[in-house]
Amino acid sequence: MKGLAALVIFPILPLCGQYTARQIGAVVQLEDTRNQTVVTVTPAIGALAIEIRVKGTNILRANWNTVDEFLAKPTSTGVSYRGPWFNRLDEHAFWANGKKYVFNDGLGNIRGQQAMSGFLMTDPVNQWRLIDFRSDTNGAWVTSKLDFYRHADWMAQWPFAHTVEITYRLENGVLEVRTRVENLSLEPMPVAFGFEPGFRLTDAPRDEWTLGIGARRTWLLTAAKMPTGEVRTVEEVYGTRQNLALKGLKLDNQFADFERDAAGRCLFWLQGKKQRIELLLGPHWQAMGIYAPEPSANVPGFVNLEPATSITNGMNLAHRGVYKELQTIPPGEMWEESFWIRTSGF
Repeated sequence: MKGLAALVIFPILPLCGQYTARQIGAVVQLEDTRNQTVVTVTPAIGALAIEIRVKGTNILRANWNTVDEFLAKPTSTGVSYRGPWFNRLDEHAFWANGKKYVFNDGLGNIRGQQAMSGFLMTDPVNQWRLIDFRSDTNGAWVTSKLDFYRHADWMAQWPFAHTVEITYRLENGVLEVRTRVENLSLEPMPVAFGFEPGFRLTDAPRDEWTLGIGARRTWLLTAAKMPTGEVRTVEEVYGTRQNLALKGLKLDNQFADFERDAAGRCLFWLQGKKQRIELLLGPHWQAMGIYAPEPSANVPGFVNLEPATSITNGMNLAHRGVYKELQTIPPGEMWEESFWIRTSGF
């Protein structure tokens, strides 16, 4: 892969035919040779999946040209965990268990008055640890862990001791992203995090892409992109949930009330001429953000499909009785769920 030639290559662990997991300097690559899929992860830098190459095409939006360029100046890119909360808050504070927690601006780790998407990616030192990477005859995987509770400046803003584990597993050309959060505190911990993967297709211009939306309803938003508490059906707002044309359409919206299969999973997808990217959400994902800005000369077309455990501002809306689906993790217990990225037509 371009940009890796100068890095030290460690032994492959182990070589098992179809699947391999290998460490190359600061990245771990998972490969499925039968399905010609390679996933590049930075386990100690945000636990990010920065590339998903399918038959040579990277399906993830990237704001860098080579892996070396990314490593020299890491950014939140690719499949990125956003926590301990995701997206915006309408106060410089959040509510949990009937208490209001006001942020300490003096610590310098809160982004803006809307306290955007937690603070893990704004911290200058990433504290994720590579736990394991392996492959066998059934797949290849890598796991990272974050001991949130060890950082006083984080705990000062979010006083719920917890750990986060993220595992990327590649099997039969499908990437599973499994998140495990353990609440080590003495109070229930609100579940409000999400991911922000950006996707792109290469077989058609953005105006020819279509979306499939596996949600029945969308939240109406204020000018500041906060849910008002009102919802509409997707058909009322966009006319359809299937084959929604992106031509002339800008999206920055929240979707909920998922249509689920017998296993409780929900499907969203992005379609070009033949290329198709699907995002399949497990039962504990409660919301989806879709961000699809109009392309420009500096920003080629892309679509963020953003799995979330809660809608934007869900903690504060739950305190006001507006949002009923906010999840919590009891003391000493764990939240665990997956979403899957699968492709066809490449």
